[in-house]
Amino acid sequence: MSTLFKPIQNVRVAEELTSQIIQSIIQRKLNKGDKLPSERELAEMCSVSRVTVREALRTLEKKGLVTIKRGAKGGAFITEVNIETIINSLHDFFHFGDVSIDNISEARLIIEPAIAELASQKRTVKNLEEIEEVINHCQQLIDTGEYEVDAQVQFHYAIARASKNPVLIVVSNSLMNFLSRKLYLINPNKESFIKDQEFHINIFKAIYNNDEKKAFQIMKDHVQTFKKLHQEEL
Repeated sequence: MSTLFKPIQNVRVAEELTSQIIQSIIQRKLNKGDKLPSERELAEMCSVSRVTVREALRTLEKKGLVTIKRGAKGGAFITEVNIETIINSLHDFFHFGDVSIDNISEARLIIEPAIAELASQKRTVKNLEEIEEVINHCQQLIDTGEYEVDAQVQFHYAIARASKNPVLIVVSNSLMNFLSRKLYLINPNKESFIKDQEFHINIFKAIYNNDEKKAFQIMKDHVQTFKKLHQEEL
């Protein structure tokens, strides 16, 4: 097990240690019931303090990925990975797992049109108001020459909430959160924001009119157009 972990040379050392352990769980190098090395052993393997190890273990315990047992036979044990644990760990997987932009684009193309279709069936007046508010805010930014990635991403969060499916909400939000971090690096131009806004308005109209097929198709076109515009940059 000593080969699983390596010395950490990062300012945010506890976060880095946490990500290493999560990676090992994702890759099935650590499985349910496996006991992690002791605090002292982990500290030596990763060249960090025992305080840092405790902080990382507390984070993993809160995520439901390890159970801390006290006593002579105690320690940190990997817990069973159930659907709730998977959902809570998606965010970490997208950031720390072996995930490419191609993977994200493929997943979006499958998931987001279906979310738009569901949203057109299940949306409430409150959902419509929320989506419209996001669109209006984005238009104000465009009109004043401001282009905020977070503002455009909020549209996708609002659509996901309108689907009323908690699993899709978490998956969609994790995908978009990952993508938004990448978008900050390329700083999309005005034309890109305007094109996104046009798609968002048309998707909103379809959802407003309960037009499931149209909502599905426009969202699919939106994701494909985005991929063509930014895949190479990302």
